[in-house]
Amino acid sequence: MTLRLTTTRTHLFPGAVVRLSGDGACGLIEFADGVAAPCALAAEVLSVAAHVTAAGAAIPERRWRIAVEGAAFRVLRRDG
Repeated sequence: MTLRLTTTRTHLFPGAVVRLSGDGACGLIEFADGVAAPCALAAEVLSVAAHVTAAGAAIPERRWRIAVEGAAFRVLRRDG
């Protein structure tokens, strides 16, 4: 099974909660607007590829520091 991340938000920001399922270090993150983007999870850093929201906003590639909370994690801050 591939890593699958989901959030009830259309983009990530400090405080956003992301649910984890599957396994592995690479997979997809699915946003509330139906957009999915490639992602990678390594230790406490989530990398999300550049993508465009359903509303048309371009989101550049970003890395986020996270804190794991059971089967989910909370975004702490941008990394770099």
